Amino acid sequence: MVFISGAASGIGKTAALSYAQQEAKLALLDINEYALVLLEESLSCEVLSFASDIVDEAFILSFFGIIQAIDIAFNNVGFGVMASVTDCTVEQCDQVQSINLKGTGLCLREQLKLMYAQGFGNIINNASVLGLTAAKGADTAYCVAKYDVVGLTKTAALESAE
Repeated sequence: MVFISGAASGIGKTAALSYAQQEAKLALLDINEYALVLLEESLSCEVLSFASDIVDEAFILSFFGIIQAIDIAFNNVGFGVMASVTDCTVEQCDQVQSINLKGTGLCLREQLKLMYAQGFGNIINNASVLGLTAAKGADTAYCVAKYDVVGLTKTAALESAE
């Protein structure tokens, strides 16, 4: 089973299409139900798709309880507000951090539990180039959140290493 968050558009959609060509069983998550349904209808493989908010912890717990096994996880969710350091409000920062970091973290936590139990698995956390370097004119909150995803990924890798 291949899990993809942010699956209904962009890189997530491209990943879903690519894995579908390899006849992988997919578990797709995106908040955009309409785009997710269109994607699912275009795929010729087995698909479980769920339209939900990635920061809903009860949903994430239920979701990973349903799929029960996972070979590859592609945590690809991304959201930004295009606000500079001086223009970004606390509410905007909270929303961007919640979706990008908390959403990825919730999924990562549950994926690791499944993978530890089954003894294998691979996790890819998409942090964007803005998780590695800042860019003038880029979304401040998004850059910070994606830097945090890189830190989360490195910490999880160290904790998971044998």
